[in-house]
Amino acid sequence: MVELLKNRLEKFRQLDDQHRQVNEILIDTIFKYAGVKLEPTDFTWRGRNIYLKTSPLKKTQIFLKQKIILRQLEEIFGRGAPRKII
Repeated sequence: MVELLKNRLEKFRQLDDQHRQVNEILIDTIFKYAGVKLEPTDFTWRGRNIYLKTSPLKKTQIFLKQKIILRQLEEIFGRGAPRKII
């Protein structure tokens, strides 16, 4: 029983690590192309859309470079890449 719980917890840890890596790639890509430094709490994923929860100035800078950011993320993530930044 204990081994079963350990195995399930390990799966969640792996998912959390993957989630962090994806968020880091997103943050780095946005910084590289838009010059905006985001924190993981500044955005949420819903399906294949990214919702920004940051200042209007940062949102504007990101929206101006949205096409190139999405294109780069598509090269990195392939079919699982976000379609919109909202």
